[in-house]
Amino acid sequence: MSCIVYPYTNAAAFVPRDYLWMYPAALLSVTFVVLVTCVHRHARDDLKSCSLVAMCLASLGAALILADYLIQIAVVQPSLLDGQVSGLSLFSQYNPHGIFIALEDGGYSLMGLAFLFSGLSLGRLTRLERVVRRLLVISGIAVIGVLVSFALIFGKDLEYRFEVIALSIDWIVLVVAGVLLGVLFKRLMRAPRPAPHVAATGNGSLDSG
Repeated sequence: MSCIVYPYTNAAAFVPRDYLWMYPAALLSVTFVVLVTCVHRHARDDLKSCSLVAMCLASLGAALILADYLIQIAVVQPSLLDGQVSGLSLFSQYNPHGIFIALEDGGYSLMGLAFLFSGLSLGRLTRLERVVRRLLVISGIAVIGVLVSFALIFGKDLEYRFEVIALSIDWIVLVVAGVLLGVLFKRLMRAPRPAPHVAATGNGSLDSG
């Protein structure tokens, strides 16, 4: 097995194989923002402050992740193939102390916080809502907990450790919660809407004025 070591210029042999996963990952980050927006629309009025915070965090996280993957796809890949490798090691996904890992750490941390506030914005009216709420809140706390713990334990040697765990938690929860929220929103759409309010006069006749 080939080994990619600093300055990571021999990574051209792994283009595009090692970059293919970034295309669906970039698309998923966009759908994540859409999902959190739907949660905001569903949230009760007294909890919309939490869902609005979740939308802001989701947008920031998705922007970091998208920028990160676009740099790899549109900058790093063609530069490797054309032999333009001067200064490229800092941007390489194989660099454990590089920009790629830093942006992923930031993006997936914000995604975890967005899960937390999205969960807090959900009510407890139905069993399904309670399940989704717990899933989102617990996953958000888990991501931030892992970040703080690993930062204290490993310090400058954090490298890929947090990124791998945060990415795994976020994408698994995104898929599971996305399916559950889809079911929840579908049920809400089918639920009967309350009848329009009709003002009545004191003698019980409709008030036409």
